[in-house]
Amino acid sequence: MDGYRENSDGECEECEVSGCKDCSTSIDTCDECKELMIYDDGECECYPGYTESHGKCVPYAKQEPCGFGMYEDNDECHECYATCLQCSDGDHDSCTSCVFEKHYKLVDGVCELEDGYYIDYNKGKKDIEDCPGTCKTCAHGSE
Repeated sequence: MDGYRENSDGECEECEVSGCKDCSTSIDTCDECKELMIYDDGECECYPGYTESHGKCVPYAKQEPCGFGMYEDNDECHECYATCLQCSDGDHDSCTSCVFEKHYKLVDGVCELEDGYYIDYNKGKKDIEDCPGTCKTCAHGSE
């Protein structure tokens, strides 16, 4: 059952991380977050453009005319570059705000991951993780 795990005694325990779908490794570590959520700094958080309501992620009220992650061109909505929450066009350097403001910084229209973090593509999901030790940059958690 989502949000629970079976302990060594065969009893069900609720995952301690809010928004966690699977905590089979440990009750206080999330292996997979619920739909439309990402695991970051020990928490499951809604994707950008979404907010949590009654335990589920729902879209923020749309911005006119296209909404988050989109821009308008000739009365048509198009997707922004992947790291942009808002943008002026589809180019990578047209961001006006970033998807995860917590770990991204906006530099000349480009959303860059802050020093000390990397993106872990584990189990088909993207998690933002700390680099090991005092490393400012890393790939896949290696120094």
